[in-house]
Amino acid sequence: MIDELSYKQKAMALLDFIREKQIKYMIFNTLKLKTIFPIHLQKWIAKHVNSKLIRIMDRIAIVEPQEPIANLSLQMYVEETNKFGPLAEEHFFKTEQQALRWLLGE
Repeated sequence: MIDELSYKQKAMALLDFIREKQIKYMIFNTLKLKTIFPIHLQKWIAKHVNSKLIRIMDRIAIVEPQEPIANLSLQMYVEETNKFGPLAEEHFFKTEQQALRWLLGE
């Protein structure tokens, strides 16, 4: 399980950094993720962080975790975020190299 307070603080710090630097492209690499996002945390992050990120960023490349339960948790997390309307363009990838090529338009 994830340390909830720490995760929330890091998520808000990431949002502030992206706003400050006006970042438009991101790779969200969850390839080695071996944990799940609890449902209530998925909803909090979607509402307070991701709903803002998807309006700031143009493209988000998501590298999927290999572990099936972590992958399912990630899919639920993304579905929760998608409830907030217009999204940045997002795609899922198996490797970081594939994600980077897509972000760079190759």
